[in-house]
Amino acid sequence: MGARVFLATKPPPCFINEVSKMSEYLKKELGIGIKWIKPENLHITYVFLGDVPLAKSYAIIEAMQEIKTKSFSVSAGKLGCFSLTGKPRIIWLGVNEGFLKLEEIAEKLRFDLESKGFIFKNKFFP
Repeated sequence: MGARVFLATKPPPCFINEVSKMSEYLKKELGIGIKWIKPENLHITYVFLGDVPLAKSYAIIEAMQEIKTKSFSVSAGKLGCFSLTGKPRIIWLGVNEGFLKLEEIAEKLRFDLESKGFIFKNKFFP
């Protein structure tokens, strides 16, 4: 038995606050049955792994423990969405400031996970 796994980080409270304001505005403007996540569930995804057997969880933990970085600033970028049949399923917010650092962390994670036997079908950008 496994779990659907993605590796992510929680943005700072000031970032979450700004995104919350933006999502409140979008809720009013769009008004169409979109399910919105709670602000405390906002995250920046580094790597999406999909369904992972429980036996591989230690390899994921090891890869995450290898990442060492100093804190850095992040600012919001453009909006986009993932959709099926033209209907938005997920609205995402890109990153401007801090993008290269996030990309570097994501690349390190992918490289380490690939060396541990994980296969990535698509290159995902945080």
